[in-house]
Order: sequence, then structure tokens, then C-alpha cells
Amino acid sequence: MIFGLLLNEDDQFLPKEISFLEEEAGASAKELALQWQAETRGLHSARKIALVELALPTLRGLSPSEYERFRDITRWLIASDEKVELFEFMIQRVIERHLGSYFERKAFQKICYHQFDRLLPEANILVSTVSEIGAGCAEDAESAYLEATSGWKDRLDRKGVSSHDELDEALDKFSQASPLVKRQILVACVTAAARDGKLSSREAELLRTIADSIGCPLPPFPGEVVEEEI
Repeated sequence: MIFGLLLNEDDQFLPKEISFLEEEAGASAKELALQWQAETRGLHSARKIALVELALPTLRGLSPSEYERFRDITRWLIASDEKVELFEFMIQRVIERHLGSYFERKAFQKICYHQFDRLLPEANILVSTVSEIGAGCAEDAESAYLEATSGWKDRLDRKGVSSHDELDEALDKFSQASPLVKRQILVACVTAAARDGKLSSREAELLRTIADSIGCPLPPFPGEVVEEEI
């Protein structure tokens, strides 16, 4: 199922991915992946995320060698078109958080940040990105940003959408924060996404990425799920 969600819909890349998947995982895995791709095409990301969550307990039952093969195949599928979409970025983070830590016995992050203000630049990156990707225009993005940051002691200028590298660095720092600080950033991001009462696929993907990366439970998705891809 995960392979199916990651298969490219662009005919320029799909044949190569199918060939690789058959070679590395077998013909039956390839056929199942194509079936899942067809069945999930057009689904809102909130529903795709729910499918991923259902698959995690089964994936934890893999042997160490099976996990390594699964991890390597997903990495290849994500990198095959030389760009990482937000959904793929989210899948990477989910695998790292829920499977990497389980199979690779990674230790819990040491708490280094007990005050939200110490992570204000990183918080600004995350809230700015959430505000931007769900907005119909610059004014909507600014309104979402201002509402989400209204309780901040110091407010920085909205950045717009950050790169994956910037998001990675911000998430890595928040993963070392106290539970209270983690909750503060997640509430701010959910507030930004909920500003218009609707949830786009990209907003759902980013919220799940943030929650998984910092190890903080995600509250119910806010507002109305918008079925069409944004």
C-alpha cells in the first residue's frame, strides 16, 4: 500500500518505478502497488494518512532485513523523479518516526528547549509554511499567520513556504523541546490551518509531518476536509 501511494502518476517516471519495484519486491508487490495507486488516486491526503496509520502495526511485524528492503525501496521511489513532494516528505518522516526508531532502536531525543521563545525562528518557519500552503491569496495567508501567532511574545515577519531542508532543521529542533513547547507549536500550526475552516491535502500532510516529527499527538483535523487536491 505504501509503495502504491508513492508511485508517480507521471508517465515519464512510472514505468521506471514499476520496473524497479518488480525487480526489488516481486511481481505480486508490483501488482498490489498498482492496485493501491488506482484505488487511492484523488483521495484527500487526510484519508491517505489514515491508511498509512493502519499499515504501521503490520509494518512493525517485518523482520529487520525486510524493513531494510522496505526502507530502501521507499527511499528510491521518493527520489526517482529527483524532487520530493510534501506527501513524500511526510511519508519519510512517518517511516523515520514510527519504524526507524523501532527497528534501529534510536534513543529518545534529549530535551534541550524548555522555552518557546528559544525556538521562535523555527516556529516562524513552520507556522509561515502552514499559513501559506492553505491560503488562496497573500491576504488569507497573512490573516492565518496573525491569528496563529497572536499569543507570541515577539512576532517575526511571515516567511512564506520554506524548503524541505529548512523544515527538517526546524522539526529536528522542536523534537528536542519539552512537551509543553511541542504542544505550543502544534496548536499554532493547527490554528493557522483552521483559519478558513477548510483543510487542504497539503495542510493535512504538513500537520501530520510536524506532529510525527516532534512526537506530539495530533488533534482531530480542523474544519471541513476539501476533497479536491489543492
